[in-house]
Amino acid sequence: MSPAKSVRDYESRLREMRIFEGVTCSLDLAFDHHSRLYVFEVQPDWYEDFLGVEDEIVSRMPMKKIRTRATRSTATSRRTSG
Repeated sequence: MSPAKSVRDYESRLREMRIFEGVTCSLDLAFDHHSRLYVFEVQPDWYEDFLGVEDEIVSRMPMKKIRTRATRSTATSRRTSG
């Protein structure tokens, strides 16, 4: 698939997911009962599709750009938390 066609495909798939904007994507519930930890997690199907698209996009990015973005977000969180 050509790069331009890939971009259009990703844009189309993500545009279809706009209907889920603002919707809860994951729910976790955990509690301790008689020294046992019970954990429950649920996610809708569309969120799994979204994560798949995200993984595909990230896998196509050059590693240098990924490292740069991770470094910026870490630096930003340090500034805001300190």
